[in-house]
Amino acid sequence: KKALEIYTKVLGLDHPHTADSHNNIGSVHFRNDEIDEALIHYKKALDIRLKVLAPNHPDIANSCHNIGTVYYEKGDYDGALIQHKKALDIRLKVYGPDHPKTADSYYNIGIAYDEKSDYEEALMEYKKALENYNKVLGPDHPNTIYCQESINVIEVIQSSNIPTSE
Repeated sequence: KKALEIYTKVLGLDHPHTADSHNNIGSVHFRNDEIDEALIHYKKALDIRLKVLAPNHPDIANSCHNIGTVYYEKGDYDGALIQHKKALDIRLKVYGPDHPKTADSYYNIGIAYDEKSDYEEALMEYKKALENYNKVLGPDHPNTIYCQESINVIEVIQSSNIPTSE
């Protein structure tokens, strides 16, 4: 918070370093399960970044990712989807389809669909993530393994006709 005070005083409210401070404070709150406080700071970071950075800047994608993660934790899966899709759009433009952050976005979108019991959409997103993770991280990376496990769970649910709570 001290850094935020200094950056605000020296650089002003609308500066990338001020946004970074808000983002970092949001991350501390998130790690401490202070979800609402995290969301406030993540949104402030995004607002500043939207004013001072190019529309497809990676930091904007990271802000959207962080906000999407908070919405997910709050059980707002539609809100999470909106934010993770925004992050994905930027990451595809900046990094292309074969990058770990792009894969992370696909995976996060899959998780949100999974929580909504929209298994077809979840499976589609998980498969995009898995293909990417295999290419850029390899089959033994934890992200690749978690993604494959998510796909396996959905395939078991679909093959056993387990009723979903809709």
